[in-house]
Amino acid sequence: MNVFGFRVINVPHPARYGKEKSKIKYGRYILKVSNLLLMNFFWRLKTKYILINFHPLIFFYIFGILMVPLGVIGGIYTIHNKLLFGEALFIRGVLSALLAIIGIQLFLFAMLFDMQNENYRI
Repeated sequence: MNVFGFRVINVPHPARYGKEKSKIKYGRYILKVSNLLLMNFFWRLKTKYILINFHPLIFFYIFGILMVPLGVIGGIYTIHNKLLFGEALFIRGVLSALLAIIGIQLFLFAMLFDMQNENYRI
């Protein structure tokens, strides 16, 4: 509904439970719902900001999503080489941290622009 600009309203209603017991397996449930939310998030980005109306915030999301894992992997690699081979830590460590921090900033800016875009349309 968000993609096509529909407004949604929450209608409160009381929950009534009997004496039944839940049969939900929370480990599987959390993984299933997390995957569903992630796939819907990517579908919303693709549909709303690429297909329907192109918006440059998609670049912030893409680069943010790519740079954070690269920075973390680079940091792990740097620490691994420092511990096993005694290689220099500073330059690789700083570059990895910088990559991760810039990626986080890009992702946060993308979220900010996404929220501003929603507030503008209301």
